[in-house]
Amino acid sequence: MKDEQSKNRPDLVRRALSLSALGVMGVGTLALAGCGGSDDEDTAQLRFANATPDRLTFRYNGQRATDVDGYGGVSNFGEIDTGGTNVAIRTLNGSADLASSSVNAAKDSFLSALAYGTLASPRVRFFEENSSQPGSGDTRIRFFHANSTNAPLNVYLTSLSGPLNTPTFQLAGYEALSDFATISGGNSNVYRIRITPQDSTTTVLFDSGASSPGVTFSGRSVITLVVAPSNSGSFLNLMVLPEQAGGGRIDNVLF
Repeated sequence: MKDEQSKNRPDLVRRALSLSALGVMGVGTLALAGCGGSDDEDTAQLRFANATPDRLTFRYNGQRATDVDGYGGVSNFGEIDTGGTNVAIRTLNGSADLASSSVNAAKDSFLSALAYGTLASPRVRFFEENSSQPGSGDTRIRFFHANSTNAPLNVYLTSLSGPLNTPTFQLAGYEALSDFATISGGNSNVYRIRITPQDSTTTVLFDSGASSPGVTFSGRSVITLVVAPSNSGSFLNLMVLPEQAGGGRIDNVLF
C-alpha cells in the first residue's frame, strides 16, 4: 500500500481542525511492499480512521499498514490494488485480530475503513467515497453514531448564537447513519455544531463553540461526520471524513 497525498483540500472544513497526520504513527508506515499497483494497473485509495478510545494497529490484506491514535485519528490515503480488500484491527502491536471487514475495491474508488466501538466489542466499517459533487456553493453532510455508550442523539447546525430548536439530524442510536442533507457551503455560511441527547437540549455533549470563526464547509464537498467518544467523560469528539480529501477532528470547546 503506497502512501499518497489525497486530493487534499485542507479548507474543506475550517475551525480548529486536527489534521490527519496528527493521528498517525507516521506516513512511512503506510507503505506496504507489493500492495499497491504500478501506474498502469487498476488501483484504488484507502485510508484508516479510529473512533475507538485506543490506539490501534490497522492491517490491510494480512499485512500491517499503520497505527492510528484513538479518539478520532485519521490516516492519509494510500494506493491499493482493486478487488478484494480486507481491513483488520489489532491492539497496538498485538498478534490477534480484534475485528475485520472486507469490501471489493473498484478501480479509482476511495474508501475509508473506520474502527469504532470498544476493545471488548470492536467494529470495522467501510465508507465508499464516490458520491457525485453537489451544486456550486452547496455541501452535502451526514452523521454516523460511533459512540457505543450514548443513546439516541440530536445534532444541531445553527448560527453561532442560534437556539437549539429543531435538530438538523437525529441519530436513533449506536451505529445509526443519517441520510445526506444539503447545506450552504462557503466562507459566508458559518455554523455552530452541537450534539445533545434526544431527550434534552440542556445537556450538551459536543459544542464547536460560539466564537468566530465558527465552522465553515467548502462548497461542492461531501462529508461524513463521525460522532466518537472522547477522553473527557461523556463529552464527544467529532471526526470529519471529507470524501477524497484529508480528514481530522473538530474541537469540542466543552473540554
